[in-house]
Amino acid sequence: MWLKALILIPMLLVQIRIRCQTAQEWSAEKACLEVTRPGSFENQNDPTCGSYVFCYMSNGSSMALVFFCTENSYHDATLGACTTKKPEKCI
Repeated sequence: MWLKALILIPMLLVQIRIRCQTAQEWSAEKACLEVTRPGSFENQNDPTCGSYVFCYMSNGSSMALVFFCTENSYHDATLGACTTKKPEKCI
């Protein structure tokens, strides 16, 4: 089945590869390397805004954890918290 999909839609495959490369450019771990104190930040890999990244320091190293908002709530980067109001940029 995969083979048929690859043969029938080569342009779609190219688009998927490009999209994956773009998504891989940003990572929670890399973003947290730039943080000097603990806090929650936008998860740029989540266009639905249903999750966020929490950065913290442990033994001198920055760490990243991805947390999920409760059902029907969205992370608001301005507030740094989950809220029931869906930010405009979220899908």
